[in-house]
Amino acid sequence: MFDRFAAYGGTRYRAGDPYAGELVAMVAETVANSTSTGGKLEEFRSQLSDIESAHWDLYWRLFCAWENVLPEHEIRERLARVRAASHVKADLNDRPWILTEEAVDVSAVPHATIFPGPATKTVEYHESSGRAMVWWTSAASGAFQIVQRRQSGWVNWGTNGENECPELPLGCDIKTAYGRFADRWAVIADQLETPPIIAVSGIS
Repeated sequence: MFDRFAAYGGTRYRAGDPYAGELVAMVAETVANSTSTGGKLEEFRSQLSDIESAHWDLYWRLFCAWENVLPEHEIRERLARVRAASHVKADLNDRPWILTEEAVDVSAVPHATIFPGPATKTVEYHESSGRAMVWWTSAASGAFQIVQRRQSGWVNWGTNGENECPELPLGCDIKTAYGRFADRWAVIADQLETPPIIAVSGIS
């Protein structure tokens, strides 16, 4: 599990995820007020009783037609409201861009999510253990979505902006490295950028 994110040369980012916030609010409203019947909804109500500690996958499964928790018309109506509110909130200027030379403690910001700006070299790492995952891309991603939510048991390094639009150019090379090198991740990123030199010694 990682708890920090940084980009080479400084990190420019917006904190929080209005879309996630709207989704969480709709999950809470649905489990509290939906008039749909069936054992599946009761099962989800039980699993989502402590919504902030629940795995985010449960949020989507509640609105998944395959799960058959809610009728299709209710799924469509509720998610249409989430989409409309999210698009408005994502465009508001109440979440300023922040530029920092320090690694960002992603789990401490709203929704444990940040949206960093363009970069070709980035890292996610665990501060106390030093475990790090470094990425290098041959072209800059226009935007990232970084999620470090311990309750869900996973982190996300996504090359997309706030409206789920792919930002990494097609045909882009991606190289990664994992190890205990949080304190020297920029050196590792530089090494990823440089193609390996292969030399064959003479055979006598």
